[in-house]
Amino acid sequence: MAELFVTNFNRNFTGVSATAANVLRQQVGRYDLRLVGHPLPGCPAAIALAEARALS
Repeated sequence: MAELFVTNFNRNFTGVSATAANVLRQQVGRYDLRLVGHPLPGCPAAIALAEARALS
């Protein structure tokens, strides 16, 4: 089970998306985490919201 879920539900790459991507890249080695929603550059592959719910 994932310890941390980082969400990105905005299709556009915004300032919030950039912040989420930076946080995710810093924490990827420390936690078992999943990106939920739309993909972010330089980050692990995103999963669907339904899959995140099943994992939680």
